[in-house]
Amino acid sequence: MFSRLCVFFNILIIGLLAPLTSNANEPLRGNTIHSWPPYMFLEEGRISGIATDIVRATFERAKIALKLDIPPWARAYQIALTEKDTFIYMLYRTEDRESSFKWVGPIVPAQPMYFYKLRSRSEISINSLEDAKQYTVGVVRNVANHKFLLKQGFEEGKNIAAVTNPKQNLKKLLAGRIDLLISSELTLAMQMKEIGASMREIESSFTPIETQAGYIGFNLQISDEKIQRLQHALESLQEDGTVREIQDKYISKYLP
Repeated sequence: MFSRLCVFFNILIIGLLAPLTSNANEPLRGNTIHSWPPYMFLEEGRISGIATDIVRATFERAKIALKLDIPPWARAYQIALTEKDTFIYMLYRTEDRESSFKWVGPIVPAQPMYFYKLRSRSEISINSLEDAKQYTVGVVRNVANHKFLLKQGFEEGKNIAAVTNPKQNLKKLLAGRIDLLISSELTLAMQMKEIGASMREIESSFTPIETQAGYIGFNLQISDEKIQRLQHALESLQEDGTVREIQDKYISKYLP
C-alpha cells in the first residue's frame, strides 16, 4: 500500500512539474523590422544585420533559446508590450517607454539622425524644426522619430507621412512624393545601395534632431533572472571584442 502511494505521488508530482519544465525551455520570441540596415535586414531570406547578430550571440552566450520574426514595426511593438515571453529590438530607450519594458543593452551605440532631402530640391531650406513643419516628412510608424515629431507639434496627414518600413520612405523621397525623411547616414547609405541609387541624389538638410542607443525591450513578465543573464552575456561580448567584430564585419562588407 505504501509503495503504491509513493508511485501515485511521484506520478502526480511529475505531472505537475512537466508543464513548468516545458515552459522554462520555450524560446523567447523576438520581433524586429526587416529593413533597417545595417542593424536589421533580410539577407538571402534570413534576418541579418549588426543588431540581429548581437542579439543572437547574446542569447547563445546566456544559454537562452530565441525565435525571431519580422512583423510590421507597430505590430512588433504591440506584441512585446502585451504578450508574455516576447521582446523587440532595436528599440530606443526613451523616457516614455522606460516603464513599459525590461531592458538589455545597449546593443548598438547612438547614431546622429538627420533630415534628408533630394539634392535637386534647392527650394527646401531647413534651419530648425519649425522650418521642417512646412514640408512632408516620411517616418516609420511608431518608431521613436515618429513619436518625437508628434511631440514637437508635427501632425499626421499634414506634415507627417507614416509607412511600415524605411524603404518605402526612401522610394517616396526619390519619387518626390515626400519632401524629407529622417535617417542616420549609415542606414541611408546601405538602403540607397540596396535599391541601386546613389547618395549623390540626396543630402542632409538639418543637423541631428535626436540620437539614441539601441536596446532590447522585453515584455514585463520576463523574469529578472533572465534579464540579468542576458545583460551579463552582452557585457561579456562587448568586453571580449565580439560586438566590435560583428560591427566591423557589416561596415566593411556593405559600406565603401
